[in-house]
Amino acid sequence: MVVGPSAEPEARLHSSPRRPPEQVAGQQLDVRSNIFSLGGCLYALSTGAKTFTGTSVMEVLRRITRGQLPDLQELDDTVRAIIGGDVL
Repeated sequence: MVVGPSAEPEARLHSSPRRPPEQVAGQQLDVRSNIFSLGGCLYALSTGAKTFTGTSVMEVLRRITRGQLPDLQELDDTVRAIIGGDVL
């Protein structure tokens, strides 16, 4: 799979859900960008789901920049039990 400027949008989608909003907007990245990406990784590891999803690359990127986070109340019961009800 080729990932980069010449890659098809569908190929780039695999790395999109953890891109920080600053990167999506083409702005300068800083330590907060790393924290955002780490949060996306932790979400994916703890839930087994992508942080941001959509039917197209543009929809995923739009959700990132608008901060449209997934509803944690809709997690699988097993995941909710592992994370704990107090967190949700």
